[in-house]
Amino acid sequence: MKLTNPFKNRLFVDELGKTVYYDEETRIAYHLSEKDKSRYDAFQSRPVFGISVGILMTGVFHLPFWLAAVAAIASDILMAVYMYDKFIPSLPQRHNVSPNKLTPYAKKAPTKETRLRAILKTFCFFAIAVLLVINAYQEQYHINEPLTFYASLFLAFGSLAMSCKCVFDIFKQ
Repeated sequence: MKLTNPFKNRLFVDELGKTVYYDEETRIAYHLSEKDKSRYDAFQSRPVFGISVGILMTGVFHLPFWLAAVAAIASDILMAVYMYDKFIPSLPQRHNVSPNKLTPYAKKAPTKETRLRAILKTFCFFAIAVLLVINAYQEQYHINEPLTFYASLFLAFGSLAMSCKCVFDIFKQ
């Protein structure tokens, strides 16, 4: 297994209009169907999943912070191993693909459906941010409970940032 940056864009659209995952080291393009793309998106959000696991471990099970950090890192590593050792090799492959012929997936022409999906994401992220702040207020989180308090703030600001990104993407298109 290789270590890679989970935030680097590896999705492209080939000359046939198909979505592909392009591995720069091996120069192999893996074709992603719609079902596979949703699974790929889940794997790409593994750092967020790891942070969520860590927050759950401390908030729900009241485990020490170091144990929650180990669980978060372990979940991220397990998802990465599964992605690169099982999921990606199971996709249909095309060898010796020229990266010059690939268009980044983000620059694909927007459709009405993708704009509606972006608006829905914006609304959901904003709603999550508001609900997290309301929950922190209702649970009376204080600075003396730093992990829970800061986790709520982190998730709220992250949700607001994602909603701003979605709005930016809508106007950019």
